[in-house]
Parts: sequence; C-alpha cells; structure tokens
Amino acid sequence: EASAGEFAPEASAASLSATMADGTNCPGFCMLVDREAELLFDVRVQTIMRTARTAEKSIRVLGPKERVRLVCGLREVVLKKRAQIMDRIQADTKKARMDALCSEIFPLLDHLDFLEKKAACMLAPQKVPTPLAMMGKSSQVHYGPVGTVLVISPWNYPFYQAMVPITTAIVCGNAVVYKPSEATPLTGLVEEVLSEAGIPSEWAQVVYGDGQVGQRL
Repeated sequence: EASAGEFAPEASAASLSATMADGTNCPGFCMLVDREAELLFDVRVQTIMRTARTAEKSIRVLGPKERVRLVCGLREVVLKKRAQIMDRIQADTKKARMDALCSEIFPLLDHLDFLEKKAACMLAPQKVPTPLAMMGKSSQVHYGPVGTVLVISPWNYPFYQAMVPITTAIVCGNAVVYKPSEATPLTGLVEEVLSEAGIPSEWAQVVYGDGQVGQRL
C-alpha cells in the first residue's frame, strides 16, 4: 500500500494483471484498475497543489531576509546530522563516504552561505535607467515569486540536488513540490532535515514514485 505522498507503481497496468479460469489474461480488468489508480493519484495531486497554493501565501508575506534566515537554519541541522546524512546517501547511491561528504554536504553548505550573503540583495528592487519619454520619473525592477515550483531531481547527487533547488525556491518566495529519483529517493531524509530546521512541511512537499508520477505532477 502506498503512503500519503507515494504513488504505488504496482497499481499500474504494467504490473497488475488478472487471470481468468482458463488461464488467459484479462486486459480489460488491467485497464480498469490502471484507470482507477490514475484517478486516485489525480485526487492526490489536487490535494498536494491545494496545500502548496495555501503555503504560497504564508511564504510570500515574509520578506527575503526572513526567508533567508529560516532557510539558513539548515546549516546547523546538516552539520549536526552529517553522519546520518552520509549513511543515507551511501545506502542509496553506494558512494564512498568521502565522496558523499565532498560532493553533497560541503557544496550544500557553500550554497547556504551564498544565500545568506547574497540572496536578500539580489531579490531587492533594482534601479534601472528611465526612458527619455518618462523624464522626471524613476524606474525599478521588482522581483516576485512565481507561486509553486516543481523540482524533479536526478539520481546521482540526491541530497545536494534536492536541497539546493528547494532552498532557492523558498528563499525566492515559492512553495515546492519535490519528486526525487526512484533510484535514490533518500526516503524521509529531506522531510526530516527541513522539519528540524523549522521549515513547515507544506512549504516543501515530497512525492515519491517513478517517471509516471513525475509526468502526472
């Protein structure tokens, strides 16, 4: 049985089959079950998106500096849990421990340092030249969130390539729906780290599954 955030691949026509008394397959039944699974997952997607749309509002009202402060709280959590994080990366990817440390944890810490130093300034209104036809006026570019961001990460750097786009999207004022690779899902790790840093679960929802799940999202 699939959990709340997971679409069970076994509920697809590719892996479900029915056999009649004479031993022949019943493709019509497979199609029916497959369609039923799709409908159930569509309902789940709608729920995920409603949650994200609600989360957008609570993220947007915070200024860039406050969003950066919240996200950079991850630094202490990652440092404290680095051994556990490396254990999980090794278990899913079979990487050497030093590889996990140097390619996933250190670059994430660098990224958080960059956000802390640069993000608020980069997201602040930028003064730009005013056209001659609008002489006497001043012009600025204002940056705003796009709403909800879907992140589908590859398998090879599952922790780094989850946390970097998630934290960037939140700092920019967006909610996130994140689908990890089914090959290296790090099940539960991203949620645990974000939660311990004080980032609400509805700000970054994690959905597990294969490519079919990514397509439907």
